[in-house]
Amino acid sequence: MAEFVRSRRPIDERVTRFLCATTHLDGSFANHAWVVLLSPGRQGQAPEQEIDPVAVARHSILSLSRRVRRDRRLALVLAIAIVLAVLFFTVGTEGGASLGDVALTIIVLPLVGWLVALAVVYNHYSQVRHSAIDIHSNRLGKARRSAPPLAPDVEARLDEVHRSNIAIFNRYVPFVGTGHTLDTWKLTLHTNPDGATFGDPGRTAPGVFIFPEEVHHYLYEQVPKVLPRVDAERRLYVDGGTATYVPGLIPPSPGPRRPVRPETIADDHMLDEYTRRPTRTARTYVCFVENSGNGDVVVTVLVRAEMVGDTVYIEGRSQVLLPVQPGFKDVYWVSHRPDQAVLPVLRAAIPATTGLWLESPLRLLRYWWSDRQDERTIRLEGLRIARGQPVNYGAGSSLREDAMLPADPGYYGAADEVMYFRVMTQQILTCLSTFLQKKGVPTEDFEEQRRLIVEQTFNVDGIRNDAPKGTANLAL
Repeated sequence: MAEFVRSRRPIDERVTRFLCATTHLDGSFANHAWVVLLSPGRQGQAPEQEIDPVAVARHSILSLSRRVRRDRRLALVLAIAIVLAVLFFTVGTEGGASLGDVALTIIVLPLVGWLVALAVVYNHYSQVRHSAIDIHSNRLGKARRSAPPLAPDVEARLDEVHRSNIAIFNRYVPFVGTGHTLDTWKLTLHTNPDGATFGDPGRTAPGVFIFPEEVHHYLYEQVPKVLPRVDAERRLYVDGGTATYVPGLIPPSPGPRRPVRPETIADDHMLDEYTRRPTRTARTYVCFVENSGNGDVVVTVLVRAEMVGDTVYIEGRSQVLLPVQPGFKDVYWVSHRPDQAVLPVLRAAIPATTGLWLESPLRLLRYWWSDRQDERTIRLEGLRIARGQPVNYGAGSSLREDAMLPADPGYYGAADEVMYFRVMTQQILTCLSTFLQKKGVPTEDFEEQRRLIVEQTFNVDGIRNDAPKGTANLAL
């Protein structure tokens, strides 16, 4: 059987720019992006199929470094103000200065400190505005070009996250990175003659033999021919709690303090193995992806054939990534006009300065404490691995999933998602019927199952099946 050829997944720059701009406009999302893409750990990462994870990671690091630098300056200004206030009070009372002069000095000193803090916050907010405009206006081309590059090994890993065909999950629904569930179905394709279980597809024997790898290969080859806009690929979905049972997936641990993530790219040998012999730990699916053209609606139909006894079953599942939440498009409200470069930024900085200034030491302490907690978690996890105890290597969701709408509120593309998965599912069923005809298998029973699937499945009108996700899109 010929090898399955995988092409590089497309990157949607429009959605990528929204997420990159949000890392600057919303500090909570920058933190979340860092956790999903860059935090050290042993867990697999959900495939980021439609966005550029390198660009989002670069901008999240730029946003975080600016906020840390701002907080350090604010904490320094606060420390200086406190020290000077204590010094003036001590020197003034001991030097014979009047109580009124000392009190006036202590009153004026915080005001001066606040003005310095305002300058620090204003400078930070100006940088945020400048970055958001550069990203949204596409002034420097691709979004990744408007932020400093990361270490080459980090960017190489993030490129693999975009291209990965291994999804390691840690929740009940394994299809991380593909969004909400639209529909599921299952049918009986064919019952092989006795003795065909996991045999050699090329052997000669009476009757018609059909094996799962034949079905996968046929669909992989034929569906894109009739649906040119559909991208086809194979993916391996692995249960994170039992991922160690997949040979070659989890690299050897170099030590309890040095985490190494699982492999992200499965070769054809591994994909074929878990097509022929799927387990509860790992299973190979053929996936067909339809992009609306601007990244707003991405529909994925996953199909898997499995032989149980002598019978070949087919299961199908349709997933959808919805448009990003309105909060991620707040960059639209950032004015590009030069005369709006000062007053709007100042109006945002003035009410935020007091809180940012007084809380800056606490935020720096939280940064330090979070780093210590991460190190402790990694060390304890490494010790569990050394003792042979189980570790969950799965990911909960992708960054693109976290940013999408939590449910279908009747947005303008709701009809698109239904149309895409209907067309793909119908074509997959048609290809399966043709496959049976070419094998000389009667299709009456299959056509009846197909009719029932069409009638029961295609009554779907959008989705309303999940709780809100994403960030709160809080102020800076």
